[in-house]
Amino acid sequence: MATKRKTSSKKILPVSIIEKQPVKKPINYVFLAQVAVVILVGSLAFFMAKKYKGFFIAATVNKTSISRLELEKKLNQRYAKTTLDELISAALLKDLAKQNSISTSAEEISKERKTIEDRLGGAEALKSSLAQYGMTEDEFVSRLETVIIERKLSEKLFKIDITDAEVEKYYTDNKPSFGTQKLEEVSGQIKDSLLQQRQQQEFGTWFTDQKSKAQIKSYI
Repeated sequence: MATKRKTSSKKILPVSIIEKQPVKKPINYVFLAQVAVVILVGSLAFFMAKKYKGFFIAATVNKTSISRLELEKKLNQRYAKTTLDELISAALLKDLAKQNSISTSAEEISKERKTIEDRLGGAEALKSSLAQYGMTEDEFVSRLETVIIERKLSEKLFKIDITDAEVEKYYTDNKPSFGTQKLEEVSGQIKDSLLQQRQQQEFGTWFTDQKSKAQIKSYI
């Protein structure tokens, strides 16, 4: 009796059908990573631009933006040269003070400040005056230091003598401003005022000459 051959239950698909089966492509993880980075950078840039808009935009007029760069360009055109000249003068003054062994102390600055306070009518009056002229405390202290250095340089470099005749002439020419005060009552005040004026004149001429001789290079 012939035995039946067992046939496999697994069906074999025709070659034509196999060839039509879609082939799954491998996932490109590098590309996905690049896309993620682009999205992250874009989101971060949007967030930064929104949060720190003032760093890039100075103002907006309807739909027109005025950039910080445009503002700074205008400011540079208008104020850069003047500001730089002030910084150059301050640096030169400190150099000249060092050459002449002149320095300032906290005590001298405090004393100068007190003199100005008394002249204006107290600490609050000084504070109000600084606010009026838009001067910060640090700027004011720096200015006091400059005044002291200029005075010390003038006293060392220029020998100025104010005569009694000059004091009397000033008193006579400006008598209405002294009211009922007699010459002997204000002679010391007048002498100090005339001395300061003369020192400022001499110092201004001398400093201009020193500045012309200094090796100064500007790059703006």
